Amino acid sequence: MQVISFAIVDNPRFAQTFIDYMLSLQVTVKMQQGDDGIELLCLEQQLAVVQQQWQQFINNPNDDKYLQASWDVGTTSPNFKYVKTSSYWLKIKRGAGPLTLMVMLLCTVIFASIFVGLGNQVYDSLFFFNDLSKADFSQFWRFFTPSLLHFSLLHLLMNLLWWWLLGGLVERKLGTKELGLLLLAAGIVPSLLQYYLVGPNFGGLSGVVFGLFGYVWMIGTKAPKLGVAIPNSYLLFVIGWMVLGFMEVLDLNMANYAHLGGLIVGLLQGWLKVSRQKSQ
Repeated sequence: MQVISFAIVDNPRFAQTFIDYMLSLQVTVKMQQGDDGIELLCLEQQLAVVQQQWQQFINNPNDDKYLQASWDVGTTSPNFKYVKTSSYWLKIKRGAGPLTLMVMLLCTVIFASIFVGLGNQVYDSLFFFNDLSKADFSQFWRFFTPSLLHFSLLHLLMNLLWWWLLGGLVERKLGTKELGLLLLAAGIVPSLLQYYLVGPNFGGLSGVVFGLFGYVWMIGTKAPKLGVAIPNSYLLFVIGWMVLGFMEVLDLNMANYAHLGGLIVGLLQGWLKVSRQKSQ
């Protein structure tokens, strides 16, 4: 019987609570130290049940039934010693792949150009076309490079955090090619939508991030065996954030149509991925 990993956490007590609860349901889940943290393992034929229960658990880990299960099976503390990584850089590296890290580096270097007096030249060469009807398409990179531009440190850090979490997850589980296709589609299509509906003045990786939210949610819902998932509450959060952007109640300059386009692209690509999996 094949044993597979379905989740990674960094808290052994958190993992043990879920293990105890699953044991109360007569399902065996184990944990082991992996490169990225504590890996939770189960038998492949039990994956669907375990994934469903895991989703419920991470949505509400403080439910009394989980504590009660630990008392019932007699394990109030985990018999497991987890050694945390001491290097933040190593932790970042292990949570990502080469494409994830390359995009993070590009966004950071481009933003840093502002502080060495090169911001105007760099940004001007990477903005979207001012007028597509008169555009020089030899500068084809402008369809995508607005995704790499950020206009404040908070803007940069928030986008890179979600890119690392979700992009790194996709790249580690599904491969660099899969992430690359999503990066290009969720970088170019939302930029075109934003341009035609609002204008050329926009930038940021958030369209791609919204695409990742839609992509990961779709796969986690329709093909949980791939090991890529987020709680439903995450998708509700980004949809709520997008709605607030369209309502213009936040004092922020948001590329709302790029967000919407990215989410649609991500959902569509996730659906296509699931369809391909089912046909294999």
